[in-house]
Amino acid sequence: MAFSVRFYLWAEDGPKRITARQSEQLERGEIALPQYAGTTQKYVEAIIEKDRRHAVLCRATGYYRSFDERGFFTGRDEQYRAAVAMASAVMTAALTRTMPCLPDQFGLGGPQGINVVDIAPQLEKARWTRENTWTLSEPDLKLIASDLMGTKRPRGAQAIPIVKSGCRERQ
Repeated sequence: MAFSVRFYLWAEDGPKRITARQSEQLERGEIALPQYAGTTQKYVEAIIEKDRRHAVLCRATGYYRSFDERGFFTGRDEQYRAAVAMASAVMTAALTRTMPCLPDQFGLGGPQGINVVDIAPQLEKARWTRENTWTLSEPDLKLIASDLMGTKRPRGAQAIPIVKSGCRERQ
């Protein structure tokens, strides 16, 4: 069994598949999608498990991605910093709960022996999830599953078209 990732853009003009190469280039700012310039679109990351005969959708996560006025992804730096800050806060909270007897030489907590749990990391994660993700509906998941079937698709089921990229360099 092997795992792979497929990417989709769930735009108003219908879902479009983004190849792995296009996704990498979009993330690095090497290509743009000018048709989505200045908009925020739904973006899907689908984890696929494959064997010789079948491809099974394991998980699909929906995110909101913004495009600048030329069609390049925006917010990569802000999203990365937010994710690092959230991970750091979660690790700090975990350390203070699992090692409460350590002296406070690492600056991880207040007075020792107090059983107070900081829920700020959980609240921050919940806020980030609420603002940056969306849940795919059952028909959305079925459409992705149908797209995975390739030539074995049920009669009348359409393949999701691959998105056309435009501008090749950021200036």
